[in-house]
Order: sequence, then structure tokens, then C-alpha cells
Amino acid sequence: MIYEHSFFPTRKVNGEHDGFALLEASGFVKMISSGCIALLPFGTALLHKVSEAIRNIAANHGFSEVVLPLLQKYDLWEESGRAAKYPGLLCETTIGDKRFVINPTQEEAVLDLFRQSGFLAKDLPIRVFHLGERVRNEIRPAHGLIRSRSFTLVDLYALTHSAEDSELAARDLESVMDGVIKWTGLPARRGMYFPSTMGVPTYSYWIPSVTKQCIVPVCRNCGASFRVREELKTCPLCNHTEFDLVDGAEIGDVMRSGNNLSSVMQATPVNSDVLVYVAMMGLGVSRLLQLIAEKHHDDKGLVFPYHIAPYLVHMIAGEARANEARQLYHTLNRAGYSVLLDLRKQSLGRRLVDADLLGAPFRVVLGNKTNAGLYEVRNRLTGESQEATDEYLHTLLMEVKYEIKE
Repeated sequence: MIYEHSFFPTRKVNGEHDGFALLEASGFVKMISSGCIALLPFGTALLHKVSEAIRNIAANHGFSEVVLPLLQKYDLWEESGRAAKYPGLLCETTIGDKRFVINPTQEEAVLDLFRQSGFLAKDLPIRVFHLGERVRNEIRPAHGLIRSRSFTLVDLYALTHSAEDSELAARDLESVMDGVIKWTGLPARRGMYFPSTMGVPTYSYWIPSVTKQCIVPVCRNCGASFRVREELKTCPLCNHTEFDLVDGAEIGDVMRSGNNLSSVMQATPVNSDVLVYVAMMGLGVSRLLQLIAEKHHDDKGLVFPYHIAPYLVHMIAGEARANEARQLYHTLNRAGYSVLLDLRKQSLGRRLVDADLLGAPFRVVLGNKTNAGLYEVRNRLTGESQEATDEYLHTLLMEVKYEIKE
């Protein structure tokens, strides 16, 4: 990306540790109204990077992506019984005489898609995922991207013909979740819902966080954590009675729903009365952006690891070397590196501050007083800086590329 005009406004960080405040200061997001947040160009680039990683991890576990309509028939939600269960959460609209729900989640839509697609019992299992926008009527949106009315979510669904196969699928979903967590570098933990929503173990994944979106009891004896819907007096696993209460933020969950919903919706293969079993996973992609910022920053701004950074290189050029910078930009792009080139008519000092805010791993400066072919290269992760040539820069980035692949 080449910037010759303005970024969206940025500001210096003042010791913030809250991920949303950091993203706002760095020009990644903008709160438009309560619960409605715009992702600005840098935020959109980060969303794409995170989404790409999730898609790859899901595909490696046999899940195929589908894109489902934003509008769902209200009749589906009446059929499942969840329209009555969550009356205040659904955002509705009417087109002609048809009533619709604006997509809050995909369980009904996926089971209806299965019913309409003519699958036979021998076609199972079916594994799909949908990554996209969701809309919910959150009465009290809070904590930035952690609880908003419009957000990005990925839902994964495994439809099988037996409880045993569904359990295997649930374990694969847990592997997908573990893979995403490992990629982000977040210190996530798995907590058991108590009491269980489905009569079988359901797990919530959360991380300690300054957002305090949830308070998680952690057993002082066995270390188990729980997402509770009622007061927890003794640990369900070891009967210990003492807990530490940890401020956290939930990122997603893995659920073994059995055939509860499919029995209500009569989701069966063609010419069969055997109900499908459903295992599913939900992960808040928007939430990950904020929690990644909370994890990866210092007192100057964001500090992205190589593999997460939306831009690997942040290049700044003086006016006298603008053409040289463009040539280097295109050379690096063709070599497969993501580069942000800053040619704005701002002072060098202001642009250096913005580079620290945006958190690209490498800053390359082509100063007016430096000879052609020489650059100042600074590693944002280590703080090391040195004068470098084309050859050194390419060698350095090639080493990073191999490190990312590993």
C-alpha cells in the first residue's frame, strides 16, 4: 500500500494496555456509534491477515468454506425454538410480506442448507465453516470489539451420523481452536461451562485480559477454570472450595450439541430417519484483533510478530528519494513481501512516530541525506538499527520469510 496523502488520524499512546485503545490510537478502528465499529484500512489489513490464517487452519482439518446469506428466514428461528429463546438478541427486517433475521449465527442456516442439499447418509460427515459478519442486538455493547453489535465471527460445523463420529469431529474442532490460539500467541485457556448447556462438556476459550469482559473462577487446587452461569461453591473436578477470580475475555467455544437441534429441525439425510449429530465451534475474529493488540505492544505502539503483521515492512522516504522508494516497493511486492510505503508530506519525525504506532516488524527509511542504494533498517521487535544495502535487505527479509513458513 502506498500512502501519499493522509492516514486516518493517529495519536501517541499514553501507556495504554487496552487493545481497543491501542487500535484506536494507531488508526486501525473507529467507534462510529455504540456497538458499531469501523475497521479502517490498517484494521482491515489485520483482519484479512487473521482471517487468512483461520481459513488455512480450518482447511487443514478438512473444513470447507461456505458463504451463507446475511438474511435468514425468520421461520427457521421459529422452527428451532430459538426465536422465543432469544427474542431481544435478534435483529429483524421485513421485505414485502417476508420476515427475516439478520445473521446472528449459523446453526439454523447450516442445518437448513443440509436439508435442502439432498445429502445421503453415505455422504456424511459434512464439514463446513463460514467466516463473515454477524449482527446481534446487544443491549449493552462494551469493551470495544469484545462485545459489539456488528462483528466478524467464524463458525465451524461438523455433521455426522453417530455420537462417536461427532466426538471425533469435536476433537478436531478443538485442534482448530488450539491452532488459531498458537498462531496468535495469546495465552488462552480452556474453561468448562458450568452447568453444561447441552448435558455434555462444552468448553469456552478465554484469555486473561484488562477488558474484564468476564470474571473466570480458577480452582486453586487443580487449576481448572470455569465459565459459570450460577455461583460455583466447589470445583466440579476436584471438589476444592477455593478459587482465584481472574479478569478475562472470551474468544470462542467448542460445543457438542448431539442431535438436539437436528431433532427439532428434523435434519436427516435423504431416505433416512437418522438424525445428524452436530459438533460446532465459534470464534470471535473481531475480538482476536483487539486481544492481539493487547498482547503485542509496547509503550510506543503496536509490535506485531512477523507472521501476524499486516505489513512486514514500513518504508519511509524523503521527497528526493521518492522514485527510488517506489522502485524498491514494487521489487519487494513482487518478491511476496507486504509493504507500506509512506510518502506523505509530513515531517520525518511524525512519520517515524506513526511507524512505531503501526507496529510493522521492519522500518526502512530512505533519507534525503543518505546515498542512493543505502537505507536505515530498524527491527521493531528488537530495536536494532543499521545502515543497509539492497542485498542486505533482501537477505534479511528472505530469512524472515523462511522463519514464518516454519
